[in-house]
This record gives sequence, C-alpha cells and structure tokens, in this order.
Amino acid sequence: MGALEVPLGKPRWWVGGTIAVIAVCGALAGVTHQPLLVPAAIAGLFFFVLAVTVPIATLSAFVVLTFVSQLSGVGATVSVAKGAGAVLIASWAYRALAQRGTATRGSIPQGFALSSLALVGWMFLSSTWADDPQIALSSTLRLAQGPLLVLYMASTIKTLRGFQAVLTAYIFGATLSAVVGMAGVTQADNSALAVSGRLSGGISDPNFLAAVLIPALMISLFAAHSVRLGLVRVGLAFACLACLTAIFLTESRGGIVGLAVATVVAIAYAGPIRRKIVMSVLATAAFATLYFTFAPPQSLHRLTSFTAGGGGGRSDLWAVATKAFTANPVLGVGAGNYTIQEPRFLLDIHQRLARADLILAHVEVHNTYLQLAAELGVVGVVIFVFTVLSPLLACRAAVSLSEAAGNWRASIVGRGLFAGTIGMLTAFVFLTAQYQKQLWVTLGLVLAYSRISELSREVVPSELVADAP
Repeated sequence: MGALEVPLGKPRWWVGGTIAVIAVCGALAGVTHQPLLVPAAIAGLFFFVLAVTVPIATLSAFVVLTFVSQLSGVGATVSVAKGAGAVLIASWAYRALAQRGTATRGSIPQGFALSSLALVGWMFLSSTWADDPQIALSSTLRLAQGPLLVLYMASTIKTLRGFQAVLTAYIFGATLSAVVGMAGVTQADNSALAVSGRLSGGISDPNFLAAVLIPALMISLFAAHSVRLGLVRVGLAFACLACLTAIFLTESRGGIVGLAVATVVAIAYAGPIRRKIVMSVLATAAFATLYFTFAPPQSLHRLTSFTAGGGGGRSDLWAVATKAFTANPVLGVGAGNYTIQEPRFLLDIHQRLARADLILAHVEVHNTYLQLAAELGVVGVVIFVFTVLSPLLACRAAVSLSEAAGNWRASIVGRGLFAGTIGMLTAFVFLTAQYQKQLWVTLGLVLAYSRISELSREVVPSELVADAP
C-alpha cells in the first residue's frame, strides 16, 4: 500500500454507509422537493472515497475546480467547489482517525496553525462587540475554511512528486481559466464589466482573475527555466504566455501592480537563474509595449489612471474605511460588520465623495488589509498579516534547504512560488480577498513546499533537475 493510501475499513462499512446516505438524502429530497440531493450525495460520497484512497488526485481536481467554478455547467452550481472542499476536510479527519497510533510523516505546522487559530478566535470574539453578532459568527466560519484548507494541503502533500502533481493542477487550472475566458466561454458576473469587455475567465471577476494568475505565471516562468524535457518546457511557456496575456486583458490595476511587484521580487530572488529571468522580463516588456500599441486607447488609460473607470470609487471606499478604522483602531467594528456600517461613517467625512453611492450600497472596501483593519482593528489585521506571511518565511528557508540538498529544480520552483505569492498578496491591496479560495490554495502550496523540504530530502529524477549553476 502506497504512502498516500489509508485503509478504508471493511467493505460492509462502505456499503452500509452508501445505503444510509442515499436513504437519508432520498427522504430529504421528498420533503424538500429537491431531487438533485440524491445524485449530489452519491457524488459526494464517491468523492470522499477517492479523497481517502487517492488524496493527491482528488486534491489536484479540487485545485482545478477552484479556477473554473464559473464555467458553463459548473457555475450553475457554484457550491460544488465549496462542497468538494468540505469533503476533503472530512476525508482528512477520517484519515487522521484511521492513522491514529501509527507512525506518520510530519505533523501539523504549528506556527501557521496557532496564528490562524488566533485569527479565527479573534473574529469569533468580535461577535461580542459587533452590532450584528450573527454576521460576525457567519464571517468567522466562512474564513475558518481557508486555514483548514491550508493545513489539509500541508499535511496531505508529503512528497515532491505529490507536490509536483498539485502544482501542475494549479498551473493547469489557472491557464484553463485564462484560455476559456479569451475564447469567450465565460463573461464577468457584473453587467457593467461584461459590457466593458474586460476578461474574467473562469473566476467571473477580472480583478480576482488577474491576481490569482500572478502566482501561476511566476511558477511557470521559473519552472520553465529549470526543466530539461522539451515538451514540459513548451507547456510551461504556453502557460506563461496565456497567463500574461490574460492579466493584460483583465485591465486590472491591482493585477498590473501585483505583477510589477512580483517581477521585482523575481529578479531580486532569482538566484542562479537571474540572467534568464531578466531576459524574460525584457521579453515581457516588449510584449506589453506591442500589446498597448494596438490595444484600444481606453485600455491603456484605465491601467495608467487610478481615478478612471471606478478608480475614484475605490479611493472613496478607502477613505470611508480609514475613517472606520480610526474610530475603532483596536477592536474594529466586528467581523463582517463593516459593510452594514459604511453609511454611518460616510456621514462623518466632511468632504464630497464622488462615489458615495457605493458606500450607501454597502460595497466592500476593495482592500483586503484595510477591510480587516476596519472590522478587526489593528490586532486582527496584524494576526492576519502574520498568518499569510508565515508560510512565505518558511518557504524562503525551504529554498535554502533544497539547494543544500542539491535539488536545484525544487529550489528554483520555490523561488517562483515565493515571488508569485508576494505579487498576489500585493494585488489584494485592491481587492477584498480574505475569503477567496485561491488565496488559501496558494498559501497551502507555499506551506506544503516548506513542509516537504523539511520532511523529505528526496531528490527528483535527474532528467527533471537543472544543472547546478
């Protein structure tokens, strides 16, 4: 039995469990008049069995699903990704119980676990002073799913080959999301955005798409400079081109700023392949110049003017959120409670805001860190920042460890993952993204990378390893 397999118990257990689940869901379907409950339950149980027996394969499928949840046939049941994530967590609990008393490789990363527990605990505590405790508790449960997913990924991915499989799924999902968007299969979830022609891909929002494509772009770029296999290199080059083109087509200011930051970090942290990365950056600059030469003038104007096409609305949202934070700098207004209190803080601003209608419509801040500061105070936002940065600090140490072990390909991929994640986190200055699955999936990859570098000193096959510089 492989290292990633877990005994499933006696077959009678599974047969009885299947019959019980179908019977219960059949009864619920009759009561609620929702016949789809039965096939959904069967699919969930089947996915659970797969998650227990072949966790890497099911995790890879889930990662792809998070990038294409808005595709036709998937977007109609957008809860599919959430349901699949819940099944993965349930399978993790089952495997933990099945392996109890047996030797297992590694343990839960305590630093991230403690910081995320502190974050969730502070959010839960904020319900005691929030105007709407129910919203605070709901927001707490919603965010708690993210750290659980990160811990699941870090504990499930135990070998370099497993990491490579999930990383490949990540790149594939991001590239697929970009390609289907450019092919016109999907459109934005907002009528105004749809009319603008901005690319939304399988994410349905151009700004989120641009942000989550940055890590995939950087990982593909670094990996392409480390592999010897020609076909793999061609695939990675295609992924780079597709993600880069899609980022420009989203016309997302946050995406461009995040890409710029990721590029700077990539050059500074490229190590043995810095010359190749600089050459790639120059090629990207030439591509961008060519693109904007033939692109509509409004596209360039939107990217270069932060007050165009809604940019002024974002600045107004930030002004009101800053006022909310200064009014409650330590505790905040409570998890999830900012949007319901926006109009009150609007009245406290003694200036004319061009887009006050957005505040009256209870729109989110469009800045992950500022919204958390307004809701959870300085305590909460500091805990959140530490939670998302702790895997990156571990990643840097893991890169050095991989190099010391002679695993040059792993160290180079780690550098790309580090740069891309920094770029994505920068793009989230322009988005409210603390609940987004791609944020936590990316952090899960970062933490898994650091874990396998600590737990396993294995060296990948020589044909996949770049020559040491």
